[in-house]
Amino acid sequence: MMMPPISGSELDRLRVLREYKILDTPPEKILDDVVTLAAYICGSDISQVTLVDEDRQWFKASFGIEATETPRDFSFCAHAIQQPDIFIVPDATQDDRFADNPLVTGEPGIRFYAGSPLITPEGHALGTLCVIDRTPHRMTPEQKSALTVLSRLVMTHLEMRNQSRELARLNEVLSGKTRELERAATLKNRFLANMTHELRTPLNCIIGFSEILSDGGAGPVSADQKGHLDDILASGRHLLELINDLLDIAKIEAGKMSLFPEAFSLPEAIREVSSAVNPLVQKKGITLAAALAPEVKGVVLDKKLFKQVLFNLLSNAIKFTPEGGRVELNVAPVGEGRFSMAVRDTGIGIKPENLARLFKEFAQLEDDQSRQHQGTGLGLALSRKIVEIQGGTITAASEFGKGSLFTVELPRVTSESLALS
Repeated sequence: MMMPPISGSELDRLRVLREYKILDTPPEKILDDVVTLAAYICGSDISQVTLVDEDRQWFKASFGIEATETPRDFSFCAHAIQQPDIFIVPDATQDDRFADNPLVTGEPGIRFYAGSPLITPEGHALGTLCVIDRTPHRMTPEQKSALTVLSRLVMTHLEMRNQSRELARLNEVLSGKTRELERAATLKNRFLANMTHELRTPLNCIIGFSEILSDGGAGPVSADQKGHLDDILASGRHLLELINDLLDIAKIEAGKMSLFPEAFSLPEAIREVSSAVNPLVQKKGITLAAALAPEVKGVVLDKKLFKQVLFNLLSNAIKFTPEGGRVELNVAPVGEGRFSMAVRDTGIGIKPENLARLFKEFAQLEDDQSRQHQGTGLGLALSRKIVEIQGGTITAASEFGKGSLFTVELPRVTSESLALS
């Protein structure tokens, strides 16, 4: 009896076989069906899906035989995995390599054998799809072709099984990472909420005392002193704005931002916000024009949050529009029960590579003109979150050097349940 040969890449082949984690696994119906079909097509008594490791050939699927494995030294399949194509033994009793093989001289009394190797995408043969008969015979070209096709189907199944297992592992890793991120986000939001509450009280005191001192409430102050006090006051208000924005973002991300929808007049709300930004408009000599479609006058939204978003968009547009420029606000119906609010300016515009970063927290655009007008980096991020919890969307388009367009789309009627979801 001739011992099965061992190739120079055997260690790599065994490593790959173990990576598939297929050895000693339960039967699978699809492979049981394949061996049944192979036996029928080839007119054979026995058909098997075999996998060959260093000591044995193990049967993943079998038809016509009860055994689950045999020693590798006796294995016909250990010879077949060394071949690039079907390995055929028409009559084992007439073949010096197998004539005295225990599987020939004893049970199951092999006479005919044909095995098509199960080859991985990397070129390693893990085992075979084989057919065995107890009488000598030959295969037709059609039977050879069918066995080859079926062996490829077996390998495709093993590959998909391996990929599915790897996908499940990656999903588990991803789920773990997601849970870690959720825990981190919860801790972050809790920290922000606690921090902002702790900072607001002393900061309000600083702002209040600065106003009193600047107005001469504690005695006369010189022009230089008043200038310094005004700087302190402006910085304090800026920091309070940052803290309030941080607290709002933390509330939204924690699902604790409540909506208070109310029916209100859009023209009235727009006039109120326009009045609030008017000092900025007058200071820069900018034209602020508003156009409101007559179909959109009354809405049911959180008025305070609506005005906060509109103020952020208008003040941003004014901030980045040079003196003598123009800012336009257009409100119009879009679709069933929705309306859009578009703010267009003739400002410095935004580079294409910066558009995707606009609505991220603390995003600061990296160009000289933008750095002249730095804010908290939270206004647009907060605006997006406020719009989204009311069932809306916000988008930006821009041509660098010519201006920008921010478009908010909202339902005409929202409900507090949207914020909770």
